[in-house]
Amino acid sequence: MIPIHWDDFFEPLEKGLHPMPPWMDSFNVAMQRLMPMAQADGVAL
Repeated sequence: MIPIHWDDFFEPLEKGLHPMPPWMDSFNVAMQRLMPMAQADGVAL
């Protein structure tokens, strides 16, 4: 699995893509939560 969703889905697409505000998104926290689930299911992350 390759995590790819990074854009702020609260903004209209007409404005162009912008990342989520830092207070709403943390790559490190997301990976810490996803890694155990991926490993348990035998999925490469």
